[in-house]
Amino acid sequence: MGVHGHVAAVQTIIPPISAECRLVIDKFHVVKMASEVLDAERKTYQATLTQDERLPVKKSIRWLTLKRPANLSSAEQKALEVVRETIPGLAEAYDVKESFFRIYDEPDKSSAMRVFATWENSLRNKGLQKFRDLAKTVHNHYEDIFAYWDAPSPITNAYTECLNGLIKLSNRMGRGYSYEIIRA
Repeated sequence: MGVHGHVAAVQTIIPPISAECRLVIDKFHVVKMASEVLDAERKTYQATLTQDERLPVKKSIRWLTLKRPANLSSAEQKALEVVRETIPGLAEAYDVKESFFRIYDEPDKSSAMRVFATWENSLRNKGLQKFRDLAKTVHNHYEDIFAYWDAPSPITNAYTECLNGLIKLSNRMGRGYSYEIIRA
């Protein structure tokens, strides 16, 4: 469904419930879009490789580039340096993704908006069209994305998303349990 579909669905439900409700696009979904753009860049690079070269790249680089720098082990940090030396385009995309993620490291809305503006301006000199498309998506939902900082404390829907993932995994492992069985 994507962000647009979810926003449209919620906007049809919220007005009848309460005028005090505020739509907030969850942090998880916003940063997920940046990770998906980076993954698309990885796949573009990977498509230039032979079949024998692809598998090691797919297995090692995908998970490496999805991690935040602070979460990398020393071996992964060294591997990232190798990526920087051998695949500079992918390293640039990784850095752009990380710069985008820093929006959510900011303590308040105005700082986050400034970080986004700086991030967006940094794209002008880069050939990363998919990240410019991400910037356009952020602009299309600007108020709803930056409403995250209007809450009394930063909250996300991560618990629910995780629970939904576990339910889907259980359903796949059980080969189609009925709703009644999963709910029990």
